[in-house]
Amino acid sequence: MMNEETFHQRILDHLGNAVLVFNLEQQLVFINPAGEMLFELSARQAHKLNARHLFGEQGGKICHDLERTITSGVTLVERYLPLNLTDRKRIVHCTMTPLFKEERVNSVVMEVEDIVRYQQLSRDEQWLAQQNAVQQLLRGLAHEIKNPLGGLRGAAQLLSAELGSRELREYTDIIISEADRLQTLIDRLLVPHQAPQKIKLNIHQVLERVR
Repeated sequence: MMNEETFHQRILDHLGNAVLVFNLEQQLVFINPAGEMLFELSARQAHKLNARHLFGEQGGKICHDLERTITSGVTLVERYLPLNLTDRKRIVHCTMTPLFKEERVNSVVMEVEDIVRYQQLSRDEQWLAQQNAVQQLLRGLAHEIKNPLGGLRGAAQLLSAELGSRELREYTDIIISEADRLQTLIDRLLVPHQAPQKIKLNIHQVLERVR
């Protein structure tokens, strides 16, 4: 059975945001996998690393906020904080929360949210929503077209049965053929894209039909 410590560790390991814990000397004592990915450092490399060195150009500001959190025991939030990480620049939201032991601040938990990543996720979700809306519109349109199309094809078949002239039945055959072609086109709009199927065709039949 999973103990409480292991359970909490698994939660931290699966969070999408970076979670870091600093001691009172502003040294990093814990970083979750999302933090390792964001800062491109392993937990072993980052252990006991000072916040000033971890955050680069913003290290001085982060250290100042960490000191304020330790002194005041109040959660601080930094929004739209630029981070220059190797050759990448990130804009993050940063939340610093004090952890208490015997009513005194013992360490600080820092959550770093990469807003560029979430903006990308938001754009992807918006694109999926638009695609779903278009798909629903196509389904509704296809339903509205298929009903009269079926009636048109059925009427052409009945009319063809009543016509005695073979030449006149050619016209009803065209109506049926075009209705079938439109039906196929609608079906293609509603299914995933497929590679075209190539078949041999007598071009003279096509020209004769057009004529």
